[in-house]
Amino acid sequence: MFKKTTRVATCIIAASVTLGCLNMTSVNAATTSKTTSTTNVTQENLPIAGFSLAVSSTLDGKDNKGNETPRESVKKSAVVQTSDKVIVYTTNNEKSQEVGKLYNNNLVEVISNKKGWAKISSRNLTGYVKNDCLKKDKSLLESAAKRTAKVKTETLKLRENSSTDSRIVSLLGIDEVYSVTDESVTGWVKINTPAGEGFVSNEFVDVTREYTYGETLQEEKDRLQREAEEAAARKKAEEEAAAAEYARTHGNQAALSFAQQYVGNRYVWGGTSLTNGIDCSGYVMQVFAKYGVSLPHSSAAIRGYGKAVKTSEMQPGDVVCYQGHVGIYAGNGRLLSALNSRKGITYCSVNYKPIITVRRML
Repeated sequence: MFKKTTRVATCIIAASVTLGCLNMTSVNAATTSKTTSTTNVTQENLPIAGFSLAVSSTLDGKDNKGNETPRESVKKSAVVQTSDKVIVYTTNNEKSQEVGKLYNNNLVEVISNKKGWAKISSRNLTGYVKNDCLKKDKSLLESAAKRTAKVKTETLKLRENSSTDSRIVSLLGIDEVYSVTDESVTGWVKINTPAGEGFVSNEFVDVTREYTYGETLQEEKDRLQREAEEAAARKKAEEEAAAAEYARTHGNQAALSFAQQYVGNRYVWGGTSLTNGIDCSGYVMQVFAKYGVSLPHSSAAIRGYGKAVKTSEMQPGDVVCYQGHVGIYAGNGRLLSALNSRKGITYCSVNYKPIITVRRML
């Protein structure tokens, strides 16, 4: 009886061990196919009772003690949320070298997470940032994108409301692109156009989503230089527009008043500087350039510009052309011009020599 009992107990123990090994092998195989975490789950370092908990924790990016583990295969999209900018470093250390910057609503790909830091990629920028600036909320991913609709039919009707019975606001042409403001109505897209907001059928537009991305240090440098150049160009255009508007509203008198500021400055043949030396055609050319009128540096060629005016009808600010000379009529029978090297910019009689033509430039 004792021997039989011993055999039964031995069989039960052997069966338990066998089943335990089979379960271990099965779970290990399943784990291998589901995760690439660096935490190793093996028969040697885990008890059977804690095995399922350890596998679950590993899939969540934590080890069996609840500590964070690196996950090199995360690669999930996230949106930057910041009130200023986020510095991107070469390593997960704020003392490491800066490689670029991220700004609010930039899209990034999270490559890995470790100890409160994330390794990210944002177009040409790759590096490390603190985790707390990254959000993976789906609504944020949607709102961070700039949505545009490109017309893909010859003529598309923009309607006041989302109905084919609604009033037509405007007609849109093929390949025109507009900002999308709403896609909540089935079958319709609400867009913003110069004619105002309206609805178009989503069947006839291609809606795309565009995200902004971080920039490397070189990209930031290039952008700042480009913005400075654009600002300078805008300022110049605004100044020229203001001068042109002033000339339009004040006519020739504005040009004459400007020209009179340089009376007494010296004459230099071939010169173009109102302050350091200029000749007669250069003087007229530079004065009217101030008001958006482009004239050649030639007294003979200037005769073909502007509107011809009778000598009896000339007004202050009109350009008076002579053989080998040109100047600006100053009123009261006087001519203002860069006369010669002896007298410089000065006044003389408008009839000091025969007039060929009078031109009105403004």
